[in-house]
Amino acid sequence: MIAGVNIGDIIFQLLTIGVSIFFLIILFVFWRSSKIKREQFNRIEEKFSSIQKRDY
Repeated sequence: MIAGVNIGDIIFQLLTIGVSIFFLIILFVFWRSSKIKREQFNRIEEKFSSIQKRDY
Protein backbone atom coordinates (compact mmCIF):
# COMPACT_ATOMS: atom_id res chain seq x y z
CA MET A 1 0.00 0.00 0.00
CA ILE A 2 1.39 3.40 -0.96
CA ALA A 3 0.60 6.20 1.45
CA GLY A 4 -0.32 9.48 -0.20
CA VAL A 5 1.20 12.77 0.86
CA ASN A 6 -1.35 14.93 2.57
CA ILE A 7 -1.09 18.64 1.66
CA GLY A 8 -2.37 19.60 5.12
CA ASP A 9 0.53 17.77 6.78
CA ILE A 10 3.04 19.53 4.57
CA ILE A 11 1.52 22.94 5.32
CA PHE A 12 1.49 22.19 9.07
CA GLN A 13 5.15 21.16 9.04
CA LEU A 14 6.14 24.24 7.06
CA LEU A 15 4.25 26.46 9.49
CA THR A 16 5.86 24.87 12.55
CA ILE A 17 9.31 25.20 11.00
CA GLY A 18 8.54 28.80 10.02
CA VAL A 19 7.34 29.70 13.53
CA SER A 20 10.45 28.20 15.14
CA ILE A 21 12.73 30.05 12.70
CA PHE A 22 10.79 33.26 13.37
CA PHE A 23 11.36 32.93 17.13
CA LEU A 24 15.07 32.25 16.59
CA ILE A 25 15.34 35.37 14.45
CA ILE A 26 13.51 37.44 17.09
CA LEU A 27 15.88 36.15 19.80
CA PHE A 28 18.91 36.97 17.65
CA VAL A 29 17.66 40.49 16.91
CA PHE A 30 16.92 41.10 20.61
CA TRP A 31 20.37 39.80 21.63
CA ARG A 32 22.09 41.92 19.00
CA SER A 33 20.22 45.11 19.90
CA SER A 34 20.90 44.63 23.60
CA LYS A 35 24.60 44.12 22.83
CA ILE A 36 24.70 47.32 20.76
CA LYS A 37 22.88 49.29 23.48
CA ARG A 38 25.25 47.94 26.15
CA GLU A 39 28.29 49.00 24.10
CA GLN A 40 26.76 52.43 23.51
CA PHE A 41 26.07 52.80 27.24
CA ASN A 42 29.68 51.88 28.03
CA ARG A 43 30.97 54.53 25.60
CA ILE A 44 28.69 57.17 27.15
CA GLU A 45 29.82 56.15 30.62
CA GLU A 46 33.49 56.47 29.62
CA LYS A 47 32.88 59.93 28.16
CA PHE A 48 31.04 61.01 31.29
CA SER A 49 33.89 59.73 33.48
CA SER A 50 36.46 61.62 31.43
CA ILE A 51 34.38 64.82 31.73
CA GLN A 52 34.15 64.37 35.49
CA LYS A 53 37.92 63.85 35.76
CA ARG A 54 38.56 67.07 33.81
CA ASP A 55 36.40 69.09 36.21
CA TYR A 56 38.49 68.14 39.27
